[in-house]
Amino acid sequence: MLSENNSEILPKKWYNIIPDLPVPLSPPRDRTENTSSLELLNKIIPK
Repeated sequence: MLSENNSEILPKKWYNIIPDLPVPLSPPRDRTENTSSLELLNKIIPK
C-alpha cells in the first residue's frame, strides 16, 4: 500500500508506447510450453 510519502515516486504522466511501435508486439508466450498466456489464464481462472 502506498502512503503519502510514497506517492511522490509514482509517475505524474504516462505514455502509451504501443501505437508508436513499428510492428505489433507478439503475444506473450510461456517459455516452457510455447503456449500463449491467454490459454494459460483460461486454465487458471474459473468461468
